[in-house]
Amino acid sequence: MTSVPFTGQAAECEPLSPRFVWQPEASLLHSDGGNSGSQDFPGPRGVKTHTSAKAQPAFVFLWGQDNQLTSGYINATTLRYGLVALNPDSLDVLAAWYPEEDNQALNIPYMELIVKTNDILVSSAQGMIWVVQRGTFQGRPYFKTTRTVDLRPQLQEDDQLLNAMFDNENNIWFTTGALQLDTSANGTLANSTKYGYITPSNEVHKAQLDGETVENGIAVAGTNVYMVTSPSGKSNTPNAPGYMYSLTAKSGSEGGITTRWRVPYAAGERTGLDPNTAISARGSGATPALLVDKYVAIADNDTPRLHLNVYHQAPQADSSSQLLCQVPLFTDNKGSVQNSVLAHYDTQQKQYGIMILNSYGGPTFFTSQNGQELNGKFNDMSGMAGGITRVDVDEHGNCSVRWSKDTKSKGVSVLSTNNGLVYHYVQDDQRAMMDDEYVWYLMGRSWATGEERFKVRAGSGGAFNDNWNDFTESKYNKTVSFDDMNLRPELLRGVYAYGFERPSSIQQCAIMPIINGQDVIAEATYGSGRTAALVIPILQKLRADLEACQALILVPTRESALQIQKFILAIGDFMNIRCSACVGGVGAQDYEKVFRDETPQVVVGTPGRLRDVIQRNILETANIERIALDDADEIFARGFEDQIYDIPRLLSQPIQVVVSTVTMPQDLLEATSTLMRNPHHIYVKKKGFRLEGIKQFYVNVENDERKLDTYLDIYASVTTSVQTITFCNTRKRTEWLAEKLGVLDIVPFAAMHGDMPATERAEIMAGFRSGSTRSLLATELLARGIDVQQVPLVINYDLHADHETYKHRVGRGGRFGRNGVVVNLVTPENISLVRKIEDFYNAEMEETTVDNLKSYLMKQEWAQT
Repeated sequence: MTSVPFTGQAAECEPLSPRFVWQPEASLLHSDGGNSGSQDFPGPRGVKTHTSAKAQPAFVFLWGQDNQLTSGYINATTLRYGLVALNPDSLDVLAAWYPEEDNQALNIPYMELIVKTNDILVSSAQGMIWVVQRGTFQGRPYFKTTRTVDLRPQLQEDDQLLNAMFDNENNIWFTTGALQLDTSANGTLANSTKYGYITPSNEVHKAQLDGETVENGIAVAGTNVYMVTSPSGKSNTPNAPGYMYSLTAKSGSEGGITTRWRVPYAAGERTGLDPNTAISARGSGATPALLVDKYVAIADNDTPRLHLNVYHQAPQADSSSQLLCQVPLFTDNKGSVQNSVLAHYDTQQKQYGIMILNSYGGPTFFTSQNGQELNGKFNDMSGMAGGITRVDVDEHGNCSVRWSKDTKSKGVSVLSTNNGLVYHYVQDDQRAMMDDEYVWYLMGRSWATGEERFKVRAGSGGAFNDNWNDFTESKYNKTVSFDDMNLRPELLRGVYAYGFERPSSIQQCAIMPIINGQDVIAEATYGSGRTAALVIPILQKLRADLEACQALILVPTRESALQIQKFILAIGDFMNIRCSACVGGVGAQDYEKVFRDETPQVVVGTPGRLRDVIQRNILETANIERIALDDADEIFARGFEDQIYDIPRLLSQPIQVVVSTVTMPQDLLEATSTLMRNPHHIYVKKKGFRLEGIKQFYVNVENDERKLDTYLDIYASVTTSVQTITFCNTRKRTEWLAEKLGVLDIVPFAAMHGDMPATERAEIMAGFRSGSTRSLLATELLARGIDVQQVPLVINYDLHADHETYKHRVGRGGRFGRNGVVVNLVTPENISLVRKIEDFYNAEMEETTVDNLKSYLMKQEWAQT
């Protein structure tokens, strides 16, 4: 893939294909920023490598009322901490995301994302500006670049583009300035004396103020553009005058300034325009109001009292602006007001609404009713390290808020004054991935109560799957009893006969929406009953009198297909369900007879084999109404992506799609956007990685040679009374360990790996399930998908470097709430893997000795039977 050099006009972002397969060659915009060579980056799976820390991509996304995802990305320099803006008219959310550079984590507006009709303005600190417009292709939205401006040649050394904003005539107003590091703060602006505007034809007009500093850029109120300044380097000097300017892009006006008013201060007060205070403007007509200042007045008792001032523009030029109102703020010395914004101003009624943001307590809202606090604080958004660093307001009345150095609410938030919602990013630490992959949510909550209204999942590398109605377990209606689900009597009888007593959490949340015809993503941990959450509603919806295939269940492995087939036949026994497995190892033509003789109502199989029999017209598909993907993340991990897309396309009728998964990798995120219709994503929260009923230990061994003796000591003490699974990292290691155990002949055991014939693996699993085989050695084949309910002990002879593999292995123990133990044998060279797993999952593995471990194991109830 070749780079596209920047030539002054950026290449357009081509429409996304109907399958949402990104086309980086067409959609990347390149700019070397004058710092490094252009570089291409991979598509939606996230950024993995960078040749330069200054050449980082900015991802731009849109989530619309039509629940469609738009995406494109721009290769620009020093872009980070994106700004989200909400368009209340269309309910579109526009977002930008990009990696953070740790060495430049400064509270400077490196990027602005401003909504104006269908245009999005994106700017970089290095001086690049893009105007990106929304379009549609085959009914799907996409972005294309309609305008680019390169201010880099006109910036002086050390200057950066600080912000950029549209006015109502499509002029782009901007401010520039140098960055000065400060040990007492993350960063301050120095000599921010330059500003200007760019006409729609890209003519640049610049100006500079003498002895004044443009503190926080430019604000737009109605048809007017405003700017507030303070004396350069004297922002906290008593009685220092500040000025409010009215700007216009009219030719002949010097630097765009048409009128200037003074901002007055009372003598004796510690005053000054705070450089951390954002200017905001509201209202229309000739007298808009601007929130331009906060100051501390010293009371008689020397108690600091914080105020916010809101001004009218003065009637005459060079006269003092009129103080509209003064809002008193009280602090408890835990922190200070970091930012404030004028969210609303009614020029007729002289009513106002102000949002105050504290470094310790989250946002607070005030109204003109005696300056009383309106809606309280977001207590669950408080305690953010670094606090709030900047507030911006778009033309629709939405307040965009930035936090600095915050691990819980990274980057930005948006307050919509139109629909009463706050939008902000949150990171799910318990589900975060390692390295360059991230798990984020864009959350919407009521600013009156703080209650969560919706949550939109972000995937690895910053890509959104915003086609979801996202519910956590606590937010979803539950049906806590199988009796309350109105299941068919014969199905309910089969459920209880199988041994179920009450539905698990994921079953309580997912079964009824699936029965009601909703597309559902059921995301839950191992042993939580995800498969039954799909199978029970599928059987409920079958038409008993129709002798034809009505549902497909896709699984990753042959073993999973055979296991689920047995499960369906068991719980559907009283319904006389007909279910066939369709897997490799049997010729496609042989299935023609199977399907003809058995007339299965449900077919379970691997994606490759199912696609084959459908394409050959061996399986009749006219009556298929739903498709289920069980262990969907593993299906994609095994490379079945094309088959998953192809199978629904081979069906002529609309279908319901339901998915169960443990994780949500990027390729699965994309598939759900394409294949599912407004799915409900039901996520049963994991409390760290402390799987219920599972105790995790690790035993230090001196070296790999000593590991065998340690293992045999543990193995011999418990395997006579309990079944055990031992995981090795390679086939060679599995066979070697099997040879050692064969010599000892302690208990009947078996070893299996992926290279074995399917028939041999099936025989081994049958023996293990029946209990005739007490110990099983395996590679990753058993790490997921095999339901072995009576395995209380899992031993990791080799600790795997991949955290997902570790999680799958641990999931074999303590299935369905039963108590279980996991033992990890750890040598000094891989003790770091233990720490990574603990840090990654916020989990705890208890270090123990062999003697203490044996004592603990023998006290377990399952070891005494």
